[in-house]
Amino acid sequence: MAPRSPAAFDPFFLAARREAWVIAAVWCLCLFWTIPYCCLRAYRPLDDPSDLTVILGMPDWVVWGIVAPWIGTNLFTIWFCGWIMRDGDLGIAPEDEPHDERTEPPTPVASSGAREPRRAGDG
Repeated sequence: MAPRSPAAFDPFFLAARREAWVIAAVWCLCLFWTIPYCCLRAYRPLDDPSDLTVILGMPDWVVWGIVAPWIGTNLFTIWFCGWIMRDGDLGIAPEDEPHDERTEPPTPVASSGAREPRRAGDG
């Protein structure tokens, strides 16, 4: 089976795939920063405990290895989802389409207002 050309895909699918690739790339970038940075900086031997640099009461490796990427990705997410991602009209869902009352029986409603499940003998 031959691969489909990008023109054969729905534009909403192409936009969603592109957005997913961007999000995955940012996630990988943060992963490849956080893990090595924290491993190299957190497990280094200190001759004197006073050599430990503290920022806002946290070791510097926590701030630059965890907090900074976390804040950066949150800012990226707000920017990306607020200004880059776009909603699109997907049309009318099948359950929202008007239907002919003569062909489909109404769904029974329980006294609590919840719909009763259909039984095998119901049409």
